[in-house]
Amino acid sequence: MAVTTDDRIGQTFDIGRVIGRVFTTFKRNAVTFGVAGFMVWLLTAAIELGASLAAATAVSPQHRNEWLSHGFFGGLGILCILGFLLPLAFVHAMVVWGSISDLTGKKPGVGQCLRAGWRHMLPVAGVGALYMLGVWAGAWFLVIPGLALATVWAAATPCQVWEDTGVMESLSNSIALTENNRLAIFGLRLVMGVIGFGVVAATLLIVSLLVGATMPAIYEAAADANPLAVGLGVLDLLLYMAAIVVLLAGGSVVPAAIYVELKALKGELPGATLEGFN
Repeated sequence: MAVTTDDRIGQTFDIGRVIGRVFTTFKRNAVTFGVAGFMVWLLTAAIELGASLAAATAVSPQHRNEWLSHGFFGGLGILCILGFLLPLAFVHAMVVWGSISDLTGKKPGVGQCLRAGWRHMLPVAGVGALYMLGVWAGAWFLVIPGLALATVWAAATPCQVWEDTGVMESLSNSIALTENNRLAIFGLRLVMGVIGFGVVAATLLIVSLLVGATMPAIYEAAADANPLAVGLGVLDLLLYMAAIVVLLAGGSVVPAAIYVELKALKGELPGATLEGFN
């Protein structure tokens, strides 16, 4: 059911209601968001593996210092960062756009979501980079400033994606939008963080119960061509990958649900539009 301004105006931010919408939205779009999360995981894993192999095999130990002075490993480091940040920004923008469209009564297709993700990838990466730097810097000093920035910037990505604003303007708009509801937003993110931790913990528990061996033992057995060990290793990898996909995609629905709720409370619920994505 779509959220409308009349549904929320004059009411208060309800954590339970927003959490319910997060799960409902993810359920309705699980295939689309799951594919996006898998693509990001696969791409980042490939880039990190390639960079590791390049660092391990392309440079001999006796020439490593020479290559270092030419920025070889610095370049690999930048590649790894971009290989993580840009795909993550892509899926974040895609899921946020698709979630807001869903919550406002539209049914965007996979192609439309992909094009939205591509269009907003770079600005969302900029928002994400400033968000992480600000939160980390705040947490480094007194912790509380980091938590405060994470709360007031909770809607920064949806502001950029849906309103098509610049990086700094998106952060500023999020500060204004979250006003008077920041404690509830903090509580919501805390609850969702616990749920996310639970997903990871449950996945690790299932892996340990099904596999019944540590990863080094699996790899050692796999080296001896033990089919059962290889199968268990693949199962472990698939379960881990599924948890990462759920966290990547599902975590991106949360800021979209926060954004829609806040806009509705203020009587400014955005009308969904597919203009430019047909």
